[in-house]
Amino acid sequence: MMLMQLDNGVFASYEQCHYSPDGWRNYTVIGTEGRIENFGDVPPEAVVRLWNKRHDYSPQGDMQCEFLDTGGSHGGADPKIVAEFVRYLRYGGPIATSPIAARYAVAAGCLATRSLRSGNVPFDVPPLPDHILEYFTAEAAGPATR
Repeated sequence: MMLMQLDNGVFASYEQCHYSPDGWRNYTVIGTEGRIENFGDVPPEAVVRLWNKRHDYSPQGDMQCEFLDTGGSHGGADPKIVAEFVRYLRYGGPIATSPIAARYAVAAGCLATRSLRSGNVPFDVPPLPDHILEYFTAEAAGPATR
């Protein structure tokens, strides 16, 4: 389990359990407006449920979103990621994911491991140098801004 405080002051935790008898990943986000959680990994069984009203336990939630089976691994996400990457290499343009966000996510995981191996000492993710932030900000805006 990693407990973290984001730059905007929000506290968050990331947890993994490698002892669970089931093999699917479950993500839960709890915030001021409610809770959202996925059940299952592969459509058509995979659903995301939302709880955003006060009431006793309701296993189906207040709303449930199902996903179409678009084929491909990771519920169809892998082919979309590869297609976006190839499109970007060939034609450029904006991308849906940020290499900055990816770097911070990986750095948080690496530092959580370091903390675990160092007696649970907390570590801050070091910021990126300004020139790298500027490069990827300009990249996201398109080639005309560079």
